[in-house]
Amino acid sequence: MTATFDKENIRTSICDIVEKNGYECVGVIFAREAHNFYIRVYIDTLGGITVKDCEIVSKSVSRYLDAHDESIPQRYFLEVGSPGLDRPLFSIEDFEKFIGRKAKVRCQAPVEGRKRFKGEILGVNKDTGSIRLSLEETTQEVDIPWASIQKSNLVYEGD
Repeated sequence: MTATFDKENIRTSICDIVEKNGYECVGVIFAREAHNFYIRVYIDTLGGITVKDCEIVSKSVSRYLDAHDESIPQRYFLEVGSPGLDRPLFSIEDFEKFIGRKAKVRCQAPVEGRKRFKGEILGVNKDTGSIRLSLEETTQEVDIPWASIQKSNLVYEGD
């Protein structure tokens, strides 16, 4: 019999493993695509991530997942990689870390009449649990409740 799938416990354990290996755990995503289930682990370090870094973390996380196989409800694919130039923002602390950078935000329900936003991160209000963006197309500012954010990532502004 399969144990209960406790995403948060598995996510926390994976992040602990990543950090014990000397990397930042940017985030862990559990995703179902077509008929496949993926566990995606995003890691980072000063100077960037190499294939060797991904291999080190992948082996450590695989050992943990193999030892806790009964916790995963089905077969899965493990992917370990860099968050990339359009880095996902997984927490309100991520927004705080990247104040001054541009981000795309998609909400579950409309905020001020819309679900999608793009603009500069102006700040974070941890008391209200919201982020503040200066919208790119209108220069208006909007406060978006963290709880309503479905997906968010930085916008690459390179050459």
